[in-house]
Amino acid sequence: MIRELAQAGLTMVVVPHDLQLAGRISDNIVFMDKGGIVESGPPDQILCNPAESRTAQFVSSNGA
Repeated sequence: MIRELAQAGLTMVVVPHDLQLAGRISDNIVFMDKGGIVESGPPDQILCNPAESRTAQFVSSNGA
């Protein structure tokens, strides 16, 4: 359903707990910690090559 809505041009803010799902359905991922934005960018960048150590730690501990 999320993909269908996105293909129809709807912008959504989704907060999934499954990082693999986030990578499949997102155009952009925003990683937040303690209420602030740590980094944002395309899924491949954030999940495969994060720039910030906090993001890398989270991604590696959550199986993305």
